[in-house]
Amino acid sequence: MRSRIDTSPEAPHLDPLMRIKEGIRRKDLILEEQPLPGSNSIRLQNSIAAVTINRESRSDGSRSLSLSLTNLSTKSIRLTRLFLPLSDGLEEFLSGRDPEDIGFFTNGHQSWSRARSFRLSDRPFRSWLRIASIISGNLANLPSNRTGDFSSEMYALMADKRSNEGVCIGQLPPLDQFLYIRCVVAELSPESSHFELIWDFGRRNIPPGATVELSGVHFSEGAVGELAGAYLEQLQGRNVRSRNAITGWSSWYYYFNRLTPEGLRKNLARLQELNLPLTWFQIDDGYQRRVGDWDEPASGFEDMPGLAAEIRSAGYRPGIWLAPFIADRSSRLVREHPEFLLRNEHGRALPAGYNLNWPGKLFYALDVTNPRVEEFIRATIARLTREWGFEYLKLDFLYAACIRGGAHKEISLSRAQIMRRGVEIIRDEAGEETILNGCGMPLTAGIGIFDTMRVGADTAPSWHKLIGRLLRSESIEGVKNSIRNNFARAAMNRRLWINDPDCVLLRRRDTRLSEHERRTQINAAILIGGALFFSDDFTRLGESEIREARRSLELYQICTQGTAAVLDLLEREFPQLVYNSAGYLGLFNMGDRPIRRRLVLHELPAPLSRAVALEEAWSGRRYESVDGVIALDELAPHASFLLRTLY
Repeated sequence: MRSRIDTSPEAPHLDPLMRIKEGIRRKDLILEEQPLPGSNSIRLQNSIAAVTINRESRSDGSRSLSLSLTNLSTKSIRLTRLFLPLSDGLEEFLSGRDPEDIGFFTNGHQSWSRARSFRLSDRPFRSWLRIASIISGNLANLPSNRTGDFSSEMYALMADKRSNEGVCIGQLPPLDQFLYIRCVVAELSPESSHFELIWDFGRRNIPPGATVELSGVHFSEGAVGELAGAYLEQLQGRNVRSRNAITGWSSWYYYFNRLTPEGLRKNLARLQELNLPLTWFQIDDGYQRRVGDWDEPASGFEDMPGLAAEIRSAGYRPGIWLAPFIADRSSRLVREHPEFLLRNEHGRALPAGYNLNWPGKLFYALDVTNPRVEEFIRATIARLTREWGFEYLKLDFLYAACIRGGAHKEISLSRAQIMRRGVEIIRDEAGEETILNGCGMPLTAGIGIFDTMRVGADTAPSWHKLIGRLLRSESIEGVKNSIRNNFARAAMNRRLWINDPDCVLLRRRDTRLSEHERRTQINAAILIGGALFFSDDFTRLGESEIREARRSLELYQICTQGTAAVLDLLEREFPQLVYNSAGYLGLFNMGDRPIRRRLVLHELPAPLSRAVALEEAWSGRRYESVDGVIALDELAPHASFLLRTLY
């Protein structure tokens, strides 16, 4: 049997192989194909393990693979990865096409991870700062830093913008591993290009003779606008279609962690006076003394049950923020319970990130497979929900439960299963009626658990930050990065959960957003039709901003009845056209130069193609169709139109 030791993770694998861990070393072992005459199955095998792959065609024209792996040896194995190259699929799609017409959509690991489309000649940059990759990415699947070498998680799309034809490759249940879909285009040459599928097990221990089921794989071809939705329908999230629209107010983007009970109460009174049709009033970071010490409220927040009761008496439902899987370095939890911390194989506690807003700056991950940590998490959730009375939990920094390099107490679980166990503990303790919002959450592990899910980077009272360019990170907070991800993941809304696009900021003071940027953020949230939360000091908003809030809620309620589709998702990093089937079209200019668009109606999907005019939702400006073409006004940089379709 051939073997290769410590293969570079950046090198493409042209043979099927499995990676195991022996002590602190990794070892790659080739899997040879074994003939199975008369079968629709493939068997890949070496002296240690066998992988069985079954192929199936579905009635909708899609195809799928189901896979299992069996430990053939007399000893347990620590499996880290399985690599399967698909050399025939990419070449066939690229044959006869201009590579510059091809777009490749990549979905990132967790809520804040980059999600966008690339041209095949693009280079997916990797942040040079490791801590930035821990917070917003996946150390086990970092961008390649190489032209034409892309990796996506959960699912990937490839499409020809001229023909509108595309392919979709996606992960299917049981979702017990993280699945990476790699596309390698060598010198834009179809003959040298291939897909590679990678199953990430973390360090899962598989006993001798045991068989484990692997995540299945979905393949489909067709019109690119239909591929993602059809695939995501198969994953079956919580019953989101029965949920009402989720609206509310959050303290974060005005008060940040400088929160006071007085600030909360004056906003509660003002919202009650305005009688805005919001459901939730959510307290964010700042009510606790230290992250991790959830039983020690900060000064003024000693009576959290009373505060929740005040919110309820004002006609709103109380929500609260917490980060259940991390602890601030300066917290009592870290000091008194070092055994709670997730450690590497050398016994060192694993940093999970860095936050300048917190006293200790550095924070650590907790080992959710440690029974005592589970007891701590359960006690925390019980306190916030049943003792304090909060009905909505915004759960933050969740990725920490499964960061790469963790030597978890439980060795029989993959990284995805560890992540799943952590959020299942919370769901079980919180109960089915509590609304759970995931943030910083590895997406596949949250399907079926969360009611709402953050799908983009943090917004901010700024368009973008220079530090993002310096770090080469597309996940730094700011309206621009946030909107890009929200558009890229629009198809997830009301299929897997209700998308949380992050808060809308209405204020014209205490912000660096221009008038165009403010309105663009509002229009984007309306069109997607996910959750809609405001995060301003409402006692400082003027009448025009209050009218804007009311109009936003009216338009949003309409769009929650439709489905959003990004019409040019595969054509550019920052899409321009977003259509909601409730009858609204958005035109966005995310760039730094003015644009002017002429919409050729027969090139657009029905029923939009039958429109006779478009009416701007805020100004009432009407644009008529002339010979099937609608010419729109020039759109300034960072500006947008929200257009009602008229038939």
